[in-house]
Amino acid sequence: MKRTVLLLALLLFPLTVAADPACPCFPHDKTWIVTYCDTWNCASSALVMANGDPYVMAVPTSNENYRWVVVRRVVSGSVAVSPDEPFEVESFTTAMDGALRMGAIDSSLTPMMITTPDSTTLVVSLKPSMKNGGKKRSVQH
Repeated sequence: MKRTVLLLALLLFPLTVAADPACPCFPHDKTWIVTYCDTWNCASSALVMANGDPYVMAVPTSNENYRWVVVRRVVSGSVAVSPDEPFEVESFTTAMDGALRMGAIDSSLTPMMITTPDSTTLVVSLKPSMKNGGKKRSVQH
């Protein structure tokens, strides 16, 4: 009896493996990016262009040089972010991790914590290289 069950299991195993077709798709990993806007018109235009996408948000900042940021979720590798972009975004699976990270960021970097529709917690802040006032002037006053 045991031999029959074992033989039957060995015969059926290749059938179950062959029944799974190879997936021709590629993984759709998501990542969050952030861009800044000087005015509400710029930020609202980004929202209009998103056409109701719940993963695009315009957020005001407390930084006088960068009034608005637009945060969006994109497929990894589908968008290139300029290295000159003054803000960076970090993604966390729990609000506690995001809060701990936000608490560790210097307040002069304008840190913000955002919870997204997919329950991800984002921490958006100026890059450390932007700590001393943000936009650099071409002429010193």
